[in-house]
Amino acid sequence: GVASIFSESKDMTMAFDYKELMTMIKVASPTNYYYNNMNDKFLDLYDQVAIDLSFEEGAIKMLYHWSYKKGMEEFDFFKSDSKEIVAKLGTGNPVMAFAANIDVENIEKFRKKYYPESISSELQSMEIEGLEEMIPDELPVIEALIMKEGIKSFIDGRFGGALFMNDGEELGIPDYNFMAGIGPNMADLIKEGIDELPEMSMIVDMMNQFTLNDQILLGYSSEEHAPKGTSILNTEKFKNFGNKPISLFIDFSKIPKEGLLKGIDRSLADYEPLLDMVDAITMEFDMTEGNITIHTKDANKNALTYIMDRLSDIISNTSLLLNAI
Repeated sequence: GVASIFSESKDMTMAFDYKELMTMIKVASPTNYYYNNMNDKFLDLYDQVAIDLSFEEGAIKMLYHWSYKKGMEEFDFFKSDSKEIVAKLGTGNPVMAFAANIDVENIEKFRKKYYPESISSELQSMEIEGLEEMIPDELPVIEALIMKEGIKSFIDGRFGGALFMNDGEELGIPDYNFMAGIGPNMADLIKEGIDELPEMSMIVDMMNQFTLNDQILLGYSSEEHAPKGTSILNTEKFKNFGNKPISLFIDFSKIPKEGLLKGIDRSLADYEPLLDMVDAITMEFDMTEGNITIHTKDANKNALTYIMDRLSDIISNTSLLLNAI
């Protein structure tokens, strides 16, 4: 139970019993449609949820753990890993990459058992003013097709992408690769979009390689990072990438920091020194556990100590600059 979770606590730990928490929220929110229509079968599936925050040498880790009650074992929403997606993301050293391998058939089985109504019907029954007008006309048609032909006629749960920065000081326009496992109905929708929307056809025309058929959507924006024989992405720095069904990394060491936040919003310029403390961010998830990790520049120093030292230096330098003015 929750007590056993705290026995293995990190620097900070939060844990709760899912059913008890949702029941309390349900009682406290009598007018909320979502909570009041949450069926008891659904509440009984989840057991405990725990979140740990851990400050380690060179890393700040947010660790997640989910435990489920009997009956949930038939619904693993993910495949065992995402390595086959990584293998299709081209070559080179990406600054960012994402891979997901979702078991859409299990999600569909779960939805039919616990949420048999269609999404559009659920939204309409909420009776929220203006919501019905926001539901796209195509949604009921797509849902009807999914119910008739299965979710894999649209997507098969494989998604991935990679972003590449040009060498040099300037940000420039990054190269990118992407892939998605699709079905014939989704392929038809994409083909219609390419034919009818100039923006989509322009993106396709700009690609070095583009593949669209009833099984897969693939795109490589440059020849440099397109597939080459047996070569795959160079992810040596991120050895765990692809080991979990949901995997992501952002390599901040490859991103020019100067002017990055200022370019988004001038008011963010003062926070740019904080970006320089971060070497990378990684994320890995499966059905029962996951983590989001901020990797700091000094791998040999506790991350909290490193950040406090750097902040002290920044404050000190700022004070000296103000005094000089």
